[in-house]
Amino acid sequence: MASPDLLFNLWNLFYLGAYQAAINNIDIPGLDVGAAAERDAIVFCSYIALGSYQLVISEIDSSAATSLQVVKLLALYLTGDKDWMRFSVAFWHTFCGTSADPFGAPTMTWPWEDGTNSLAVAKRRMRAHFEFMEKLGVNKWCFHDRDIAPDGKTLEETNSNLDEIVQLAKQLQGETNIKPLWGTAQLFMHPRYVHGAATSPEVKVYAYAAAQVKKALEVTHYLGGENYVFWGGREGYQTLLNTDMKRELDHLANFLQAVVDYKKKIGFNGTLLIEPKPQEPTKHQYDWDVATTFAFLQKYGLTGEFKINVDCHHELETARINGLLGNIDANTGDPQVGWDTDQFMTDIAEATLVMSSVVKNGGLAPGGFNFDAKLSVPFV
Repeated sequence: MASPDLLFNLWNLFYLGAYQAAINNIDIPGLDVGAAAERDAIVFCSYIALGSYQLVISEIDSSAATSLQVVKLLALYLTGDKDWMRFSVAFWHTFCGTSADPFGAPTMTWPWEDGTNSLAVAKRRMRAHFEFMEKLGVNKWCFHDRDIAPDGKTLEETNSNLDEIVQLAKQLQGETNIKPLWGTAQLFMHPRYVHGAATSPEVKVYAYAAAQVKKALEVTHYLGGENYVFWGGREGYQTLLNTDMKRELDHLANFLQAVVDYKKKIGFNGTLLIEPKPQEPTKHQYDWDVATTFAFLQKYGLTGEFKINVDCHHELETARINGLLGNIDANTGDPQVGWDTDQFMTDIAEATLVMSSVVKNGGLAPGGFNFDAKLSVPFV
């Protein structure tokens, strides 16, 4: 015969909205450690329901159970302390995505698009972006340099295009108090990066990538960004038959060290983040996963200079226990494939595990949650 649920009456009071009655009926004998923590969670949730946020915050200390830390997180959020839940909008998916896939044409059209990648379109996108964020009530955004401004025929023209759009973004930020969670350089889409950027065998490509990151870092700093991300989309190889792995890794480390040096030179105090991805798109990515990236940072003396931007729970927890968790890409992959497919997270169990690591980490600030999920027809 099943034992009685000692917390039944307490839960009943809570779900009926009798919050003060629940608080007054906490003396329940015979509770084990787990049940006692559950009772405390009910009571503190009742205090939250009555608006006593500060009582909850002051009573739950760092030694309390994880379940109570989650309740404290909710109380902090409701008081207006948003550092625990720092949401940001991904400019590239939200305002550049078309919902095309390998088997079909785009299925989304936007009123600000005219079929070109002109400065005029870029400005309309930026204004739509800030209007959307204001309506959402979200005050952080993330961007690649080439998402927000078009390439020019030369680096000078490209930088000029970026400067013009950045000035508009700066103006809109001033009107809305919206700022970047992070910025980055898009070092994977242009044909010049077919064999990598920092690991390219072509010195001209390496130099161009360095100039592009220099500019993107300056722009992120100018806009008040709190982090800067590196996703090595082309930093890897398909076969060792035409790859000098040590040489490429040495080049990548030199590249990242140069960024660290320049960050300090310009006074950018934000966090530098590396985003590991297996098989996306090369067969063997140099930043395959958190453990591989951590080993790379240790080998080249870069620990302490970089943290990790990551998504799935196993990777997130690996980053946390090594003191590397800096930011979360709030998306998920597909269990049937071996790489990140940027889908919306719909698995409650997975989301709970992710948030468990965030709570244990004491939050993510100055990082946050970037909604790096593709807009696609099934999710709209």
